[in-house]
Amino acid sequence: MARLTKEQALKWDAQLSGGYHLDIQKYVVWGEKTASLKIELSEDKILEANLSYREERSGYRYTGRQKPILHLSIWNVNRETGVGTSHGLGAFIDVGEIQDKKNWKHLCALSGEYTAEKVMALAAEHAGELGASSIIDWLEKAG
Repeated sequence: MARLTKEQALKWDAQLSGGYHLDIQKYVVWGEKTASLKIELSEDKILEANLSYREERSGYRYTGRQKPILHLSIWNVNRETGVGTSHGLGAFIDVGEIQDKKNWKHLCALSGEYTAEKVMALAAEHAGELGASSIIDWLEKAG
């Protein structure tokens, strides 16, 4: 488990833009810095967008290089208990140049590029992977 001080978390959060924040749980449990954005679709549905890295593959072999990705998932949240559930794997979208190593500053730059509006547009494009008729309904209501 990684250690994290409040000052570190605030410093890393301040480097992000567009409403993203450091996913503290993922950092503490896995040691991975992930930028997370949550968009409320309805009273009980949230679209979560996470910017992180996935190791590049060539066929079945890993190359050791890192590919920045945007992971989208829809969460159903029980407001009484605060428990959320998500079904399926969600959508994984490649969002940048392959890096030799994970680079937090690169994710921070991507957080400014992948705004809530752009994330919603991508979610609509990948609605089938998200099992997300709720996104299309939300877009129609939002006008």
